[in-house]
Amino acid sequence: MSVPPAQLSQINIYPIKSTRGMSVSRTWVSQQGLSQDRRLMVAKRDGTMLTARTCPQLLNVNALFIDGGLRLTYPGQASMTLLMDDCSRATLGTEVWGAHFEAWRTTLQADDWFSHIIGEPVFLLYAGQRPNRIHPEMQQALAFVDEYPALLISQGSLAGLNRRSQRINSMAQFRPNLVIANTEEFAEDGWRRIKIGEVIFAVEKACERCILTTIEPETGQFHALAEPLATLAQFRAEPAGGVFFGQNLRALNAGVLEVGDVVEVLETQAKATYVDNSIDNSIDKSTLNTASASFEVGAYKNVSITLNDTCIAANNQQTLLQHFSQQSVDINSGCRAGVCGACKVTLHAGEVMQTASRALSAEDVAAGNILACCSRAITDVVLTSVAIKGSSIP
Repeated sequence: MSVPPAQLSQINIYPIKSTRGMSVSRTWVSQQGLSQDRRLMVAKRDGTMLTARTCPQLLNVNALFIDGGLRLTYPGQASMTLLMDDCSRATLGTEVWGAHFEAWRTTLQADDWFSHIIGEPVFLLYAGQRPNRIHPEMQQALAFVDEYPALLISQGSLAGLNRRSQRINSMAQFRPNLVIANTEEFAEDGWRRIKIGEVIFAVEKACERCILTTIEPETGQFHALAEPLATLAQFRAEPAGGVFFGQNLRALNAGVLEVGDVVEVLETQAKATYVDNSIDNSIDKSTLNTASASFEVGAYKNVSITLNDTCIAANNQQTLLQHFSQQSVDINSGCRAGVCGACKVTLHAGEVMQTASRALSAEDVAAGNILACCSRAITDVVLTSVAIKGSSIP
């Protein structure tokens, strides 16, 4: 029996960064990426980008293409039509992961609509058809994508993850643009240059994953045990703590992609190697509940968090790192899922509930170190930071 060729099984576009994606059967691809992908972004009034990492409710925003714009919906809120011809010509300085550039305001109605969802005044920004952001290495204009124009994941890789995981993970958690069928797990790790339909892509680098993957797309809630990052950390982690799943792409020419297009591998490369400490969990998961795991934090309670010389008001429902981010306490952070250890702090007084601790060694535990991204204050707590941004504290 002949083996079916690898082929494009799904095309996903995310019109607004961090909102729910839409699947299409056909799209135009340029060196900027897929047409209309992440051309809009929600930002604070000072231009600071907002994503589902800190505002998971964005994942419940649906966008539908209509003639001249988008129709936006959100549970419990009246829908809104955004027509691009109505957008403001005013510019605003913004940034995406350290890349600073000018974007355009959209409409007051869109700003108000998203402000109601986020719970604070925000803007909906538009990158334009010719974005002002230039990737320093590729020297290519980009909209509001994180770093590269497109992301590819194979269905075989998701199956490999789910074989090791104790829960069922969905492709939507990883937000790929292109999904490939009929490959072995992690076949894409060995691709260097591929052709899909009319487009040739360079495979730039593996995609490092963050806490965004632990948000359930259906509910907008974080998985309490940091899945799937916890499983990925067992077999797709580098020594520094980063975990990788999927490959970032750059289009080398413009052209059309269609679901069903065959994937032609033009050039290969050696696959990255990872220590595999995973176990096979190939059990029948068909009856497992894929919704977020839960844990009891108790009734809502106000607490205080003292970090070094800074004391902030907090509660027992959100993580320490969420409170620090919301109140501009500048602490080092990375994965936000207990994998990298960047947000390590030392607990001197009080009690916390910690849901993940992979990044802590036995010495850390003995020293009273905890992870701010995975810990909630149950009582008033006093902490010192192991590594705080802009500080000489060791």
